[in-house]
Amino acid sequence: MSNAQTTQLKSDKKTRDILLSRLMCGDDSARRDFIEANLPLVYSIAGKYAADGDDFEDIVQEGIIGLIRALEKYDHSLGYQFSTYATWWIRQAIERYLYTCVDTIKRPSQFGSHINRISCGEQDFRSEAGRMPTLKELSHYTGLDEDRIKNLQALYAGTLSLDAPLTPDNRNNLYYNIEGPDSVEEDVIERCKDEEIKEIVDDALSGLSEREQMVLKMRYGLDGGKEKTLREIARLMGISAERVRQLENAAFGKLRSLKKIRRIRSCLN
Repeated sequence: MSNAQTTQLKSDKKTRDILLSRLMCGDDSARRDFIEANLPLVYSIAGKYAADGDDFEDIVQEGIIGLIRALEKYDHSLGYQFSTYATWWIRQAIERYLYTCVDTIKRPSQFGSHINRISCGEQDFRSEAGRMPTLKELSHYTGLDEDRIKNLQALYAGTLSLDAPLTPDNRNNLYYNIEGPDSVEEDVIERCKDEEIKEIVDDALSGLSEREQMVLKMRYGLDGGKEKTLREIARLMGISAERVRQLENAAFGKLRSLKKIRRIRSCLN
């Protein structure tokens, strides 16, 4: 990276820090400017997911949604830089969009052929070498770059890989140059997961009756308390243990029909 580029990155970072300080002080007028100042981060991450130019704009839009979500939830008192925190939300928004749409209208035109190339490459390499290829070997064998292979494998397997978009080897990545390859701390990721899972669970439970919600929260400690037995819940609610069991079964019957429960699994993968 040239001295001019380094100076520009430092200047941009200073601008973002100033805007964030204004936001934290309640200056709502800084919101739009702050989002615009962080768009390079969205573009950088989105570029790792775009299979072709056709879907880049859509992926960027989803990334911006993740950026806004991160801004709404960011707590500066935790000591993490905003870009560190936002990266997880941007990735999550993009990956959920791709995972949801990959089998429908937004599947990249080359998705199937690339998956076949990867699959055949693995089989051919295994036949020749007697083992599965490493990512680097598979990249050389198929002619696809390592990031593309990881993204395609993650989407095809139905999992959401948090490590696919950014790697230490990608030295030209803007986010890498701003923050460094090790800046997305594990506890930040876990905190983001916990926050999202709690929101999804609360959203799912909102479709249950008040008593059904009470039963599940006490039964499984969803309110942060200790898990309780049917008898303990029955005593607290003033009903029979059998009635508690019926409410629990009814609640699970409703939850199983909700597609949003799948989102909890995607967060845990």
